[in-house]
Amino acid sequence: MQELRKKIGTWIAIILAHVIDIVLFDKQPVAQMGIIFVLLGNEGLSLVENLGKLGVPIPEMITKYLIQIRSHGDKQEVKAGDLPASGIEQVVVVPEEGKPQILTKDE
Repeated sequence: MQELRKKIGTWIAIILAHVIDIVLFDKQPVAQMGIIFVLLGNEGLSLVENLGKLGVPIPEMITKYLIQIRSHGDKQEVKAGDLPASGIEQVVVVPEEGKPQILTKDE
């Protein structure tokens, strides 16, 4: 049911962006294309993350970029051996050498 709401919300956002384009941008698809690019980017990130979870090798450059995007929200620096504050749902471990890892609350 949640996926259906998300799809409906996506279509509503695109329709509203189209209306904004008609009213503000003289029928040029400025807002509509912006919304579509953001949605496509988000789906692309999700696809790459899911492929990584399935064990498909992802280049380190893309992995670092994904970690940077996904961890852009609330940040807290935690030193080795310390526990993150409550409410932290994921921790990004960036070793000096090797691949960065995202540890979620479940792990």
